[in-house]
Amino acid sequence: MVYRRDHNQADIETLAQKFRESWNKGEVIRPWRRRHGEEVRALVRDEDWAWENFGKALSLAGIAFKTGNPWGGENLRRSVALALTRSKGRGRP
Repeated sequence: MVYRRDHNQADIETLAQKFRESWNKGEVIRPWRRRHGEEVRALVRDEDWAWENFGKALSLAGIAFKTGNPWGGENLRRSVALALTRSKGRGRP
């Protein structure tokens, strides 16, 4: 298991604000994940963000499925991986 830096609440809120600006209320989540998936992966890989903290930021930003359940780290990681895999298979960038 890889241990990631535990970002503080201020860092999470800053990231949430950044994603909130790119989210339109009522937008479908799948295309949003596709557009931002590489950016999310880069932050996890290069800036040591934990998937769990990313989930907290997305939940704070109001980016969620229709159920409104908060994002968990593992379901976010899988969701981003699936969105990016499918977009590559369909010939999208």
